[in-house]
Amino acid sequence: MDFLIDSRASVSALEADDDPDLDERHWAYFDRFADALTARGPVLGPDRQSWTGSIHVLDLPSPAAVLEFINNEPYHQAGAYGEHSVWRFTNLIGRTMWDFRQPWDGPLFFTLVRPGRSTASEDGEAVQLSSDVARDLAVCGILEDVDAESSAGSGVAVAAPAPNRHAANELFEKVFPSLAREPREVRDWRFGGRRA
Repeated sequence: MDFLIDSRASVSALEADDDPDLDERHWAYFDRFADALTARGPVLGPDRQSWTGSIHVLDLPSPAAVLEFINNEPYHQAGAYGEHSVWRFTNLIGRTMWDFRQPWDGPLFFTLVRPGRSTASEDGEAVQLSSDVARDLAVCGILEDVDAESSAGSGVAVAAPAPNRHAANELFEKVFPSLAREPREVRDWRFGGRRA
């Protein structure tokens, strides 16, 4: 099953210089999970240069496996992450971020509505996206609490290119018009992995 892991940078990591050796260990760790990944990438500050955390979507067998994955991740072990949020992720576009249309040289934004604040898939009905809408999205999925017995409403996660934050909000509301009034987090993001 797929899980979305939202990892927030620790205060010490926000103030630290980049560590190329740690970056390489992080990338090498993720190389081991390449076939399981739907999306990966750093969350950025408003300057789109500073690192404030990471988003990863990957297929793991259980919540216990997610915890093991997090505990063994090099950034986590180095204290670069201050906290992690984990949700079950249902992929609505049926592809990975690497299948997203290219090229795109502009900014990407990751929008998140946390479970419990909305009912993105009321009564368990699947959300249907038109092919025109899905084409514009790098990541799109329903989020549910890891505890299968939780009664909290579903959330959503959307990553897409947009020229600015306002346009990212407009795109989100086009994809999920019923969530237009829901509280959401819109963060600068980019595709992850080794950089040439």
